[in-house]
This record gives sequence, C-alpha cells and structure tokens, in this order.
Amino acid sequence: LEPVEFMQGYTYLWAYDLDKQGYRQFKLDRIGEVEVLDDPVTGEHESHALDLFGWTGPAWLPVRLRLSSYAQNLLLEEYPDARPFVRTFKGQAIFDGMVRDWRGIGRFVLGLPGEVEVVEPEAFRAYLRERAGKGRW
Repeated sequence: LEPVEFMQGYTYLWAYDLDKQGYRQFKLDRIGEVEVLDDPVTGEHESHALDLFGWTGPAWLPVRLRLSSYAQNLLLEEYPDARPFVRTFKGQAIFDGMVRDWRGIGRFVLGLPGEVEVVEPEAFRAYLRERAGKGRW
C-alpha cells in the first residue's frame, strides 16, 4: 500500500493498493501492523473526498430521497452533516445531495424499508433492487 492521506479525523486511511491497482479506504483501528519500506512511491496520487456516508468514488452522484419523519430524524442523528441537504416542502422531508458511491446511502435506505422513497435517480433504484435481491432471511 502507498498511503495517500488520513480521513475523517484520523479514523481512516486512503491508500493506493499496488496489488489491486486501485485506491482503497482502510479503518485505522483494523490495521494491526505497519512495515515501512525504502521503495519509492510509484507516482502522484489522487485525493478523493468522502461523501456524507463515508464512501469515496471517482465521481459525485446526485440523489434525491423523500423521507418519513422517522427516516429524517435518523438521518440527521446518524449523519449530522446531512442537515444542509434536507429540506421540508409541503410537510415532507427531502434529501437532495451528492454521494460518491451507492453503498453508503444504500445501506441507510435498505435499513429503513417503507420509510424512504427514492425520487431519483433510476440508477440508485436499480442498485437497491439488486442489493435487496441478494438478501437471505
């Protein structure tokens, strides 16, 4: 691994994985051992900002959700930085934001069946259908 930067108050490490030829995020408290090598760094590395849900990716993805009051309260409690992206319109809460990956926001939505409606985009709905189909209960 080639470390790039610490993220989210030094709780995560953003690094380039030489074996997988891509960037990955690592939770610092899960790293058991570090070995410093004398090998030179392979090149310039990109910094990728995390979205509100703690994920990164190559591009920002727009998403709009209609939230029940329960989902709104839970969103703001678990992700307080989402507050500027939540507005109330005609008594309904709308989350209108950008994410880097469907996985973080997808986990939030799939954990609240019947409480969140995906207004757009269709690509996020397709992701949720695909993920829900993999469940085994």
